[in-house]
Amino acid sequence: MHVHLTFIALGRSEFKAILSEDNTPVQTKETILTTSSKTPLLSAARKLKALGYLDETKITASHEGSDTIALASTVGNASRLSLSERDREPMRYEPYKPHPNHSNTKVTVHAA
Repeated sequence: MHVHLTFIALGRSEFKAILSEDNTPVQTKETILTTSSKTPLLSAARKLKALGYLDETKITASHEGSDTIALASTVGNASRLSLSERDREPMRYEPYKPHPNHSNTKVTVHAA
C-alpha cells in the first residue's frame, strides 16, 4: 500500500499534512492529519499508525503546488522517529517518545 501527503506551509517552519484517501490523480476526499507540525512526515506517520495503517505502508510527500517528492519513508520507520534540535548541535533523528500528557490521547482527523 502507498499513501501520499501534501504539505501546506503555515509559516515559521510549520506545516499542515493532508492525506488523499483515494490516492488518485483527482482527489475526491482529503483528510488533515496534522494541523501544525515542524515535522509533518513524522507526525502524520504516527497518526496513520494509530489509524491502523501497517508499518510497511509507503509514504511519499510533496509540497502544495509541486509534483516533486520531497520526502519518503514507511509508516513504521517514520512513526518511530523524532527530530532533535539542541543548541550548538546539528539536528538529528532520535527514537520517538510520546509526551507524558499525550500518551492516552485519542487520535482524531479533520476533513479538509
